[in-house]
Amino acid sequence: MYCFVAAAFVEYLTAVRAMKSRPSATDLAAILELPSSNVIRLEQEILVPLADQGKLYTYELPGFWSQIKSPAAAVRCSALYLEQYALLGSPMLYSKPAGAEGPIIVGHVTIDENADVHPTAKIGPTVSICAGATVGKGVRVGNSIILEGVH
Repeated sequence: MYCFVAAAFVEYLTAVRAMKSRPSATDLAAILELPSSNVIRLEQEILVPLADQGKLYTYELPGFWSQIKSPAAAVRCSALYLEQYALLGSPMLYSKPAGAEGPIIVGHVTIDENADVHPTAKIGPTVSICAGATVGKGVRVGNSIILEGVH
């Protein structure tokens, strides 16, 4: 998530006006994979000018941070969090109660207590299962985030 001051929207308007005045992409630009003339690049066209004007501020996050721009990035980020849970000995990681029948767990996994996971399922590595999700008999889930209400 980005947080902006009002100056960011002024800079965005400037970038839109500049974009409209650019010539359309040529065949050479396409071959060189130059940015399309109808694309505004946040980092280059909004944030850099704000930094030049002294209107861009940062917050140093003391912990982990990663941008998530795709489903694959969400799974990768989830894997990093699960690894942190393991390093910290977090109770968030699933552990089958002693003597209880339960799914086969491989690697780091979180399963919400309100999820329904069949005891014959094989879960992991790198899986988070949310409340209200259902994992059926014999199902194998790996490298996934199972959201609420998914069956």
